[in-house]
Order: sequence, then structure tokens, then C-alpha cells
Amino acid sequence: MRWSETAAVRKRRTAPPLDSKTKYGRRRYKKSTPMRDCQPMKYTIKNGIKRSSINTAWVFSGTTRANILFGFSYDDSKYTRVIEACALTDDIQQFPNTDQTLVGQRGVVLSGGQRTRISLARAVYGYADVYLLDDPLSAVDFRVGQHIFEKCIKQLLRNKTRMMTSHQEDHMKHADEVIVLCKGRVLEGGSFLELQDKGILSNTIDPLYKKISKHNTDEKFVGEEENGSVGAALCFAGMESPSKETRSLLMPKEDWEIGVISSKLYWTTPSRSERLVKLSSVYGCLAVVSLLFILTRTYVLLSYFLRCSKRLHDKMVVATLQAPFLFFDSNSLGRILNRFSKDIGQLDEQLPRTFQLAIDSTLNVLAPLIVTAFINPWLIFILMPLIVVAIHLSTYYFKTSQELKRHHDVLNQANILVMAGGKWISVRFEILASLFVSAVAFSAVIMSQEATFAGLAFAYVVKRLGRCHYAIRTTSEVEDLMTSVERVFTYTKLECEHGYMIKRRPPENWPNKRNIIFKEVSLRYYPGGPQVLKNIKLNIKGGAKIGVAGRTGAGKSSFVAALMRMPESCGEVIIDGIPIKAINLQETRRCIFVLGQSPLLFSGSLRKNLDLTEQFTDANLWLVLQDVQLKESVKSLHGQLDHELLENGANISVGERQLICLARVLLQRNKIIALDEPTANVDPEREKTILGVVREKLRDSMVITAAHQLNTIKDCDKILLLKHGTVAEFEKFIYICIKRIAV
Repeated sequence: MRWSETAAVRKRRTAPPLDSKTKYGRRRYKKSTPMRDCQPMKYTIKNGIKRSSINTAWVFSGTTRANILFGFSYDDSKYTRVIEACALTDDIQQFPNTDQTLVGQRGVVLSGGQRTRISLARAVYGYADVYLLDDPLSAVDFRVGQHIFEKCIKQLLRNKTRMMTSHQEDHMKHADEVIVLCKGRVLEGGSFLELQDKGILSNTIDPLYKKISKHNTDEKFVGEEENGSVGAALCFAGMESPSKETRSLLMPKEDWEIGVISSKLYWTTPSRSERLVKLSSVYGCLAVVSLLFILTRTYVLLSYFLRCSKRLHDKMVVATLQAPFLFFDSNSLGRILNRFSKDIGQLDEQLPRTFQLAIDSTLNVLAPLIVTAFINPWLIFILMPLIVVAIHLSTYYFKTSQELKRHHDVLNQANILVMAGGKWISVRFEILASLFVSAVAFSAVIMSQEATFAGLAFAYVVKRLGRCHYAIRTTSEVEDLMTSVERVFTYTKLECEHGYMIKRRPPENWPNKRNIIFKEVSLRYYPGGPQVLKNIKLNIKGGAKIGVAGRTGAGKSSFVAALMRMPESCGEVIIDGIPIKAINLQETRRCIFVLGQSPLLFSGSLRKNLDLTEQFTDANLWLVLQDVQLKESVKSLHGQLDHELLENGANISVGERQLICLARVLLQRNKIIALDEPTANVDPEREKTILGVVREKLRDSMVITAAHQLNTIKDCDKILLLKHGTVAEFEKFIYICIKRIAV
């Protein structure tokens, strides 16, 4: 197997059929790679079903129970055992609707640990014989991790074949076989004691940390549908669609045919030679005028559509970027992307073309009606009731096709109904056209009209009224396409976050003292939702290193969200004497750098991921890579700084993604930095490196570190211990340890 053309990874192709197996290795030693290879078309698992749980938790939009069942039937006793073994019982009881609580797009209302445990519960609930567990305990605290390891992996899955990757040696003592990986190769295999006797494993468990951990204390909820026809005001506001296609400038074939017929009829009358020159001149002038009119109309329409569509798109981009986070929680990414891709594409391409066709076909239908009414005014009495019936049928068809168009995105089966509706209106308008043609023919015979006028009227009616259903269908398509304008126009009117409207900006060197005060801060993610932070009162001195601890769901990530105003909280957060609610939202977020639980990387070069604004030199980039000990790894990559990363850094390890994000932190040098579980996916040696970098390179910044493991934050000046969204302790690490041990 190869990650790329230049980096080959070799590994053992077979393994003995043991019940429990652990893969151990440092960061970038490819522990996760064999897990990916155990997918279909790589290895064959005989006489069994496989389930896997990867270190990047996956949760879909739905209820907590639906995410765990994943299509399997509900078994109450089995379900209870699974959620208990995965340490989800307390969390589910705290949810507003227990396990019927909607978790939002990608589990946005859940903490990282909750998402991981729900993914694990899904794998365990589904019947399987082989379980592939890719570091499932890195995102939870020590106490919860021990509970899951004992109750779930060792007991609930005791009769199953389990393969688990980990960098924690404590878990390896219970494995039947331990496989140690080094740079993509199998270094050694055997029991834990055998490997320890050989000196391959080192005891890296801190006794003090284990003792303290025994006493350690261990979110919203999406679619809208518009009804009714598109309003006239919206038609003018949304008639903002350019076209990149050019309409044909030639006259339709029927026009030439009718012109030839009409000229022959006139030339068959007396004095043909006298009119020949005059009629040729008239037809020639009409052709030139028609051509100029078509060219002018096409240019004006396309330029108008182009300007207006660009204006709509720009407004939608600005409104979406400034929308509150609740908007992204309640609208799926697919729906948002549809507005910028499918709907804008229809505005740019289909609407201008269809609009011109609707104008042409409508005029082609009106022209013969006007001509025949001029030749024989008595036909108006027959024409009026037919027009009334046509309007009634058109109105019914417009309403029906528009509703079908609205549901077309949700149910593609609606396409067959759209086609059937088109055939339905075609048949009825052909019947109406046939009745009018018959009326024209009978009136010519009964009233003994001149052959010239009768032939002209009949030729126009036969050639043009056959297309009346096409005029209705193109007009209906224009109104259907206006639903795309309606959806785009709705996005341009999105309510922006309140902070964007504030124009006040802080002093240029703010925050230079880096003092933070929380005054009775409470936080809800959406109106009417539960409080995730409750009356937080804190006074953090400038430059301090603060650790935030607590079990999953205690409010650690919400504490960081309150600093970033995502969303706006109740109470006041004051930085250097200035309430952040009183200044521009972008200025607040610009001074704070957040390194989240899931490393965020873009598809593109490594250089672009480190320096998105291209304001640093290569020397600066190499310096921060050296600080996080990635310099040699990057030098070995093809292209080095120009090495292309896949979406979310899929072609590098999770630990390397975290280190690249940490290098980005060092490069920006923000005065306030929030780290959310920075060492969850790295081995103990790299954890020491990261903590050392934070301690040495960021000593001039205020660093707020949220972590499950107390070992990660033991060097902080103070520890903020959260419990159910409230402050349980705010003391130095040693004082909290003494209190916990005493308890």
C-alpha cells in the first residue's frame, strides 16, 4: 500500500486469529493504516461480520437513539447494556429529551467525547464477530476511558475478536497479543510481558497521575418549506440572473415559410409585377429590423441578468458568512451548498434562456390571434371563452408544477410527475388550438372571405397555435426557476450575528494586559434550549496558563465558545476592561486563536495550511515546524512545503494534523490562545513535546487548555474544574489533587 508515489509503507500481510490484539506505536507509525486496510477488497474475514470504530467520530443528523441503532431493531435490554458499557447513561439522562434528543448536523450539539462514545455504541450494538477499534479512548477522560475499557471492550465484547490501536501502555497488559509498529513496519509481536522483558516497551505511566485520576471527576436541533406562488416584488428583486449561453439570432424556419406563403398569396393577386419591387423592399427592411431587434434584446437581457445575478450572489455570500451559528446547526451543509451551486447555476444559465424562449413563444401565440381577429372580428366571440378556459388550465398547471419543483430536491421521484404534468397541459392546449383552427376555417367558408386574407389567417393559425402548449410550458418553467431566485433571495435576507453591526473597535494593542473577567456568564446554544454554562464568575489574571477540566459534557468547549461569542452569552465577558459585547465581533475573534478537538486542514499545499494569508516567509514556516518537531517529516515529503494535502489532511496521520495546527498557532502569535484537547491523538512522548512547546513558546500569551486528562494541564497556573456548566473548583493543581485525595 502507498500513501503517495514517493512514500511506501510495508507491513505484514497475515496475522494469527487471536481474540484480542493491540497495535502500539508512536505518532506517524501508521497504527491506523492497517485498520483502513481491513476494509472490503483488502482482506477477507472468514466466518464473521466486521464492525469498526475510527478515531474521528461520525454522527449523522438525527436522534441519539437513531445514531446508536443505525437501522437495527430496538432491543431494550441490549440497548441498556450498550449505553451503560459505553458510559452514556448519565449523558443521555441530562439531554432535554433523553435519547430522543436531536444531535444536529454532524452531532454539533454533542461534545467530542460524547460523539466518540455514540460512535462506539453504534459499532457495539450492531451484531459483529470482529471489531476494529482505532484509538477509541483518546477523546474521553481517564475515568470514563477505564469504564469503557473494562465494561465494553473487555466484558461486553469478551467473546469477540478485537483489534485496537492505542498509545497507552496500560491497555496492552490485557491484550492477548501486542503488535508494535515502527515507521510502517511490524517491529515486534507478542504478549505484553514478553515485549517488556525485551525492553521494547517502556513504562510511561505516571504513578501520581494514576493515583489522582482515581479521584478525578469525571447539546440542538432542521428544514423550511415555502408555499404559494412567487410574488411580483420577488420577481423584480430576483430577476438577477445572467446567462453564459448565446441565443440563436436567426429567424425561425416557420417565419420564412409563412413569409413565402404570404408573398405568394399577394403575388397571385392582380398587378403582381407592380408590387414585386415594393414587397421585396418591405420584406428586406423587416428582416434587417428584426435582426437588429433580436441582437439588442439579447444583449440587454443578458447584461441585465449578469449584473443582477452577481449582485445576488455577493449578497448571499456576505449574509451566509455573517449568519449566526444556529443557522448552520439547523441547515445541512448539502442544503447550503445547493444554494451556491444548483440554484446559482440555474440563475446563471437556465433562467435567461428559458425567459427568452417564454417571450418568443408567447409572442408567437399572440401574433396569429391578433391577425385573425383583425381579419375576421367575429372570431373574437369564439376566442374569448377559449382564452378563459386556457387561463384556468394555465393557473392550475402553474400551481401544481411549482409545488412539484419545490419537492424535486427532496424526492427525485417527483420528476415523473413533472413530466406527466407537461403532457397533461399539452393535450388540453392542442384541443383548444384545434377548436380555434376549425373556427377559422368554418368562418372563412361561411363568410366567403377573400382567398388572400383567408389563406393568411389560416397559415398563421396552423403554424403558430400548434405551439401554444410550448408557450405555457416555458412560462411555467420560468416561474419554476423563480423558486431558485426565491431561495437565493431568502439567504440574502438572513439575520446576521449582532456583533457584526457594532462598529466600535478596541485600541490597536488590545489586549495587552490579557486580563479576563467573567461576570455571571450563562450560555444557551439556541433560544429555549438548556443552559450549558450557568452563572460563571471568574477573574483570570493576564498571562496566566489556565487548565479547564471536567467530564465530557461538563461545559469545557462551551467555556471557549463564550470567549469567541459563539453564540452571544448572557452576562459579561470583560477583556482588559472592555466588555467584548461592546466591540466588533470580528475584532474579538481576531485576538483569540482556537485549536479545536478535530484538527482543521484544507485541501491544498502545506504552505497554504500554515499561512493562509501568505504573510510569512519560508524561514518562519520552517522555524515553527522545527518547534513542533515536524521539520524532518516535512523535508521527507514530496514537494516539502508545497506538498498537497487532501481534504481535512486525509493523507497524513491524525497526530500530524494536530501538530500542523499547533504550528499555525505558533505562527500567528495571538495574545489569547484556547486549546481544546490538544494531545488527545498523540503518543505520550509527543504529548510531552506539545506541552513543552506550549510552555516555552507561548509563555507571553494567555493559554486556556481544556482537557480530560489532568496530566495535560498539571503545569497550568490554575485549574478550572467544571461540573454541569458551573464552577466546581478554581484553584492550583496541587490543591485540587489534595482535595480529591482527601475525599
